[in-house]
Amino acid sequence: MVTQRELDDIFPTAFKTTIDDHVNEAFKRGWYTEAIIILHANMEFFMNLIFTIYTNVKLKKSTTELKLTSFRYITIAEILFHLDLIDKRLFSDLKKFNIMRNKVAHEMFRFKLKEGKIKSNFEFGKNLDGKILDIFFEVYEIH
Repeated sequence: MVTQRELDDIFPTAFKTTIDDHVNEAFKRGWYTEAIIILHANMEFFMNLIFTIYTNVKLKKSTTELKLTSFRYITIAEILFHLDLIDKRLFSDLKKFNIMRNKVAHEMFRFKLKEGKIKSNFEFGKNLDGKILDIFFEVYEIH
């Protein structure tokens, strides 16, 4: 039998916490790029999960037949918008967050990003993540 100590050695702390805990801790430590990229990836994952469950319900497939899609963030946001699973405001906000994420991920060293601006964008992203999770649970309940 594996002891807790052996598990602690095998799995870093990041794997023993929720995504939300990890994102918050990364941001608190000043690891802004990590926090924002993981937040973005989490939203992308759940938007794909929403699409997968929704389409399988429409196609009347069983849960054993579910195949998770892997559309990129902006593509899956657009798909959900056209399926009326997200409204125009949320779609617009998701696009704004995507632009901000790309600046942080790809242009962080070209532009001096102010901590206050990064913090407000992080909070904006956390709010969006919560909205995506709410939609996921609504769609999941239908299934």
